[in-house]
Amino acid sequence: MKLLPNILLVTANSFMLEECRRSILPMKWPLVEANNAHDALCELEKEHSPIDLLLVDLELPDTDGIALASEVTRKFSSIKRIMLAQNPNTKDLIRAINKGHVQNFFTLPLKRIQLHEAILHAFKTKQWDDERKQKENSLHSKYKDLRTRAKDLKSKAKVIQHQNRGLNTDLENRTEELHQTSLFIDAAQLDLTHAYAQTIEVFSGLLELHNSKRGRGKKISELAVVLAHELKLPPYEIQQISYAAQLVEASKVVLKDELVCKNSDEMNKQELNIFHKYPIIAESALDPLKHIHGAVQLLRGIEENVDGSGFPDHLEKHSIKLGSRMLRIIRDYMALLNGDKDGIKLDPAYALEALHSKEEILYDAELLEKIEQLLHQRLNKEASTGIDSTELQKEMIIAEDFFTYDYNLLLTQGTIIDDQIITKIMSYQQESGETLTLPIANSSLQKTGTG
Repeated sequence: MKLLPNILLVTANSFMLEECRRSILPMKWPLVEANNAHDALCELEKEHSPIDLLLVDLELPDTDGIALASEVTRKFSSIKRIMLAQNPNTKDLIRAINKGHVQNFFTLPLKRIQLHEAILHAFKTKQWDDERKQKENSLHSKYKDLRTRAKDLKSKAKVIQHQNRGLNTDLENRTEELHQTSLFIDAAQLDLTHAYAQTIEVFSGLLELHNSKRGRGKKISELAVVLAHELKLPPYEIQQISYAAQLVEASKVVLKDELVCKNSDEMNKQELNIFHKYPIIAESALDPLKHIHGAVQLLRGIEENVDGSGFPDHLEKHSIKLGSRMLRIIRDYMALLNGDKDGIKLDPAYALEALHSKEEILYDAELLEKIEQLLHQRLNKEASTGIDSTELQKEMIIAEDFFTYDYNLLLTQGTIIDDQIITKIMSYQQESGETLTLPIANSSLQKTGTG
């Protein structure tokens, strides 16, 4: 699998060309340049063209960037498209989305970090699409081969049936077996197309097994995802951390309820032996779900202690995966708030004090400090109201960091809504099919006359 995105930059604007070079070349991403639509299409039509992403200027000498993006969509649908513009208007933005089918839109001067995030997201999406298409093609080829074999067998069956009527029953059974196999292949093809959706359903089903903690995984996931972004972890790791967070409590379904509710110092030797094995048993149960392999590894390490006294592998400090250390702290914090072990619910301050008493024994002190800071920020954040994206107005303020369904940061806390932000949100909704409800600070609602 390719590690770096191959980018085709199409612009005749020298200022835009230099802006893009300054943003892209330091990342060591392969960059091909063209100054008009004709040259760009010639580059893409080369045999085995490596291009993954098209960065195209709205204004080109021989046509406009929207027409080129539309043509690339028609001829090379797997290539992702990002539009660049110096002085766009709202009409241009709408045309770029509806006709050019672009995944993102940037204006000069370029915001380097946002451009990098958009390029990496587009590249990762293309890799997923290519992988899915490759698997579908392979399955289709096997399916076609099976159909051909079935047709051949049916033809031979007719000859045999004509020669020996006594074999009718056996032939009918074989034909039915082939028919059932064909149905199985059809079902497998459908399974492949919806693999991600089925994985999420498995997560939800597991979480419902412990009704007393229903929704706990989502709360752990929300906090873990925010922390992961604070630590600037890559998107794949953030996604796997979120999956693991949702499965933190579900991974204990292999244990009896009375054992889950006991403190370890109250367990006898036999109970401790069973309890110490649960991460390995849960890992074995979840390992067939290849799309959450990273999450499964994090769950295996969630009972490890930084002083090496944990289980099942007795790892120490940074030998324990960062996601495991992070989820251990957040899970235990939630357990203290809810009184899971002794029925005594602690307020946030006492819960944090209890965690600090075990830092550098059970918990990573540096991570615990970051989580405490994050919790204080969340406790002190301004009151907000969820506002549908269709009701957004200029001057509204985002009350807290807002993440997309795939854990990418879309808007940061304190962002002031303007026409460009609204266009960005509408573009994202059209691309993803999501309907967004955004947390808007109540004070800004009063200023805009909507509060």
